[in-house]
Amino acid sequence: MIGSLLASCENGRRDIDIDGVHVEKSYDFSQPIDTISSSEINQIRYLPLRGSEDHNLSDITKLCVQDSIYVMGNRYDDKLICFSDKGEFLYEIASQGEGPEEYIEIASFTTTKSAIYIMDNHAHKMIKYSLRDGKFISKSDIKFVAWDFEAFDDDAFLFTCMPVSPGGEVNMKAGDYAVWRTNGKWEIEDFYIPFKPEYCEPFGKRRWFTRNMDEIQIAFLNYDGFFTFTKSGDVNFTPLLFSHTWPRKNGVVTEDPDDENVEYLSETPFVSTRWGLLEITMGLYDYTYIIDRRNDNIFCNSRTSAKCFMYKIKGVKDNTFIGVINDNYDNYLELVEYGFPKADKETEALLAQGGMCLLMYEMK
Repeated sequence: MIGSLLASCENGRRDIDIDGVHVEKSYDFSQPIDTISSSEINQIRYLPLRGSEDHNLSDITKLCVQDSIYVMGNRYDDKLICFSDKGEFLYEIASQGEGPEEYIEIASFTTTKSAIYIMDNHAHKMIKYSLRDGKFISKSDIKFVAWDFEAFDDDAFLFTCMPVSPGGEVNMKAGDYAVWRTNGKWEIEDFYIPFKPEYCEPFGKRRWFTRNMDEIQIAFLNYDGFFTFTKSGDVNFTPLLFSHTWPRKNGVVTEDPDDENVEYLSETPFVSTRWGLLEITMGLYDYTYIIDRRNDNIFCNSRTSAKCFMYKIKGVKDNTFIGVINDNYDNYLELVEYGFPKADKETEALLAQGGMCLLMYEMK
């Protein structure tokens, strides 16, 4: 399937005609919005990652959830750490080097039910490790460069690579498409979402794709909304309506808007069957919003209370959003001071020692 997208902007509202891509219901962010309350969240629980004080990351840029295993990484640390859903440390992948079982960089990574895949753009390699124990399995060539990728399974992957500066070029890019699909031999089988040669994303992202169960999401600044891909090849688009959308000229976003009140989706959302969590920039500030896909309601984080505050969400599993407190005990204390649920003594001690803790937001 190859989808062609045309966009126009009139009176601050996006009207999008997408050939071959199903357009879902839109969400209007120009209307008054309620704050998140306990009526939308079953519970917020802490998952202390025991041993993380000795196996930590400076930041988490991507979190993959595969069955009972959480795999976390930060490309600038060039390692991955893996924990069970009980918070037990399992193993660390830190094999940076030029050896036959090593990678030079972690451009991105993903997981399947059996494996962890690390993409090394520098060496043009894909390195495969066992999900069960982190042991090396294989290394293979890839003939393109990508900023991020995600997996449906071991024989179906999505990749993306967009220019991120005016006039910028990417060597070995797959073509003038934002997304392409490959099999497990890295042979391209389909292209999606063409973009004009002069187009570039004004901002580079550390994470382009998100995944939950059998669906993969991605968002681009040129479209007010986000795309959802299914394993069967379907592509859906969810429009977002803003009062002051990013200005566009001939269907392409301008590099630097004059309007300081411009609104846009700044990160790819995390989406469950019922809920979607969105990071949206409005003017000079970033806000977290929750959309109720069943009832079409929109909620935002409170600006005065942290009782139900959605904090640093890094992933989603089924109907649970996953946040993280990473080596920052002072942030935890500040959240509690403003009403966030207090952790038990074990979790507090771990955070005070420089460890990590996941925040599990179990939605209704």
